[in-house]
Amino acid sequence: MFRLRLIIFILYLVLFNCYLFSKTSRIISESFSATSYTINSQALNTYKLDKVNSPCHATNFFMPLQAINPVSFVIGYDIALAYDKNKVSPTANIIIDDDLINPTYVDYIHSIDQMNGVIYISVFFNINAPANAMFNGMGQILQIEFTKSAFFSIGDSTVVSVLSLNESYANSIVSRTSSNGSCTNFQDTIFTGQLKFWANASPLAYDTLNPNTHLITKISGTNPSCLNVSNTQSRQYLNGHFSYNLKHGASIQMNRDILTSTNVQPVINGADAFLIRRVLINDPTFIPSVYQMMAMDVNLDGVISSGDLSQLNLRSISKQNEFKQAWNYNLQGVSNGQLSKDWLFVDLETLNSNPGYKISSSFPLNDNIGYSKLKVPQVAFCMAIPYINIGTCNLIIPETYFGILLGDVNGNFASASSSHLFRTIYSDKVVLDFSKAIVKDGRVDVPIAINSDSSVHALDFAIELKNTNLTFNTIVNHSSNIEMESYYNADDRFLKFTSYSLDGMELNKTILSLRFDLNGGSFNEADLSSVCVYVNGNQTALKVIGSAFDVANKNVIEIYPNPSNDLVNIYVSEDATLHILDLNGKHVMAKITLRANEILSFNAAELANGIYLIKIDSDNFSSIKKLVIKH
Repeated sequence: MFRLRLIIFILYLVLFNCYLFSKTSRIISESFSATSYTINSQALNTYKLDKVNSPCHATNFFMPLQAINPVSFVIGYDIALAYDKNKVSPTANIIIDDDLINPTYVDYIHSIDQMNGVIYISVFFNINAPANAMFNGMGQILQIEFTKSAFFSIGDSTVVSVLSLNESYANSIVSRTSSNGSCTNFQDTIFTGQLKFWANASPLAYDTLNPNTHLITKISGTNPSCLNVSNTQSRQYLNGHFSYNLKHGASIQMNRDILTSTNVQPVINGADAFLIRRVLINDPTFIPSVYQMMAMDVNLDGVISSGDLSQLNLRSISKQNEFKQAWNYNLQGVSNGQLSKDWLFVDLETLNSNPGYKISSSFPLNDNIGYSKLKVPQVAFCMAIPYINIGTCNLIIPETYFGILLGDVNGNFASASSSHLFRTIYSDKVVLDFSKAIVKDGRVDVPIAINSDSSVHALDFAIELKNTNLTFNTIVNHSSNIEMESYYNADDRFLKFTSYSLDGMELNKTILSLRFDLNGGSFNEADLSSVCVYVNGNQTALKVIGSAFDVANKNVIEIYPNPSNDLVNIYVSEDATLHILDLNGKHVMAKITLRANEILSFNAAELANGIYLIKIDSDNFSSIKKLVIKH
């Protein structure tokens, strides 16, 4: 009887508790339903996991979660993601992005159910967050890192699916839908590189929107022997970067070609010839870089010689439209039909690791290892794409290539304008003095001088002759230490000149004269147009003295140099008598007879320093000019 009563009592307690629990649950449910709700919106995805392509050499990848429709007032997320545990597994690394929230306001916790392949993530505000902090807007919310397993093979894909995604609000939780993400494990075939100019590491740019602004570097795929060149070409961008797909070949060749009609004088001129000359004479004060040595070797035979110097001089004045090189010209100078190289490219890895690109230990002598004038590094015309083989996966390594313009030894290309053809104008001046032009025997000599505050070792210029009454005859060299070369093209009437001096050119005095044959009439500054002048390789202003010269004018008197310290030259256009007087009118020398259109030279060494009067009398005129003597 006692046991029966005990059983009945227990059953009563159970039933009573069930009643209380039911009533309480109903009250709580009714109370909660009055203030909160859950919405399952399956019609429109608010979020998405990205589709990720990961190169096979990467052991990890990130899967981004994005809000693809605007969200607002969200203060937290609870997310469950399923993954293929045989291919990938999540790490403990989750990145909170800043598209919807300031990441410093947010913390997260996560747990991983590796047995079932599920990761649970909760995102919430930390104590740094202001009271009104919320997730608002669209964009990337967070990124979940996964690591690949050995069973995730190349070309394989795996899916990461969203089991649940709940938004938390101040008084509610809303369930949202999201598209699933995936990761494809691919064999990387994209190689990225950058082209720079050696002198200042500036990018070798190209602008596809303005193709005439920069030279283009054509990057083509090929095999290691440089044959079977792909028709598909890559091009660099304004920052010098380029990308290349290895499917076009495991090697690349770079061609940066200059049209044979291009005037290269702004970048290849006497300043570069001067540096080659210093190497040829083993000048101990000039230690060239490996880039400069490679730029000197214009014929690509691996040796710096007078042949390189000769070709540079001829190319600078357009007497030769390309460098004749060992690989495409024979000993008789006959081409095999292939264009010569204007640019060479060498990769940073080779520069750092190949001892042939370090200076010879006995420079300027050859140690048979480093570079010298007898051993210039030879660059292959095509280069293998750098990569590391990791099992069946290739790790492609980005590389930087330095461009070398053959002939541009001093690197003036670095100071080129956007067209890469002309230079910044420097403060030096080249003086073309019409006032001292000398006419004799149907010819006129126009003197040239250089005004500069520093030493000058190279002078180059190009002049177009507009006046058909002028015919170029020659350039008269008034200095014994200047080596020069000139070329006049009768078809386009362009005169080009290049010169250099190891000792330095004399400044502020006549060093050269342009000699022209005259057919009568007159000439002036406008008759010499399209003038480009370069001092030490830098574009320089041309200063013209005197605006015109009339050949028919018989009353022409020239006295030079003035001031003078030794010989004085005097020219008159008709017969006359010369008197040299001091400032008191006293004769200091006997009178001298001057012949028309002839230059009289007399030695002024016996005259004391000071100012003298030069009086010239003829049947048609009388003239007095001042002469300054400075010893």
